Amino acid sequence: MSARALLLFAIALCFAGCKAGTATPEECDEIARHLAELQVKKEKRPPLGRLAMAPFNTKEREDEIFQEAQASAKTRCTKGWKREVYECMSKATEIEEADKCRSL
Repeated sequence: MSARALLLFAIALCFAGCKAGTATPEECDEIARHLAELQVKKEKRPPLGRLAMAPFNTKEREDEIFQEAQASAKTRCTKGWKREVYECMSKATEIEEADKCRSL
């Protein structure tokens, strides 16, 4: 087998393993952004959201909540979310749906 063929074979094996196992670092970045956006969306809902009313509904406060949620999700994901958890969270349209994915 040529060096190129071996390299392609190794890449294919790695890709298959990544898809079957846990979320990759790039996928963790992607899902962390998605979950942070869902968290900000939740916090904008009245009456109890942290961004639901003045004086709390500032761009700075929204950025703070986004960064907090993103860091939390990325930390949890990089500890090794199973593929089905990652896929479930990717499809979530509300943060409550994403929370249910953790039990998979």
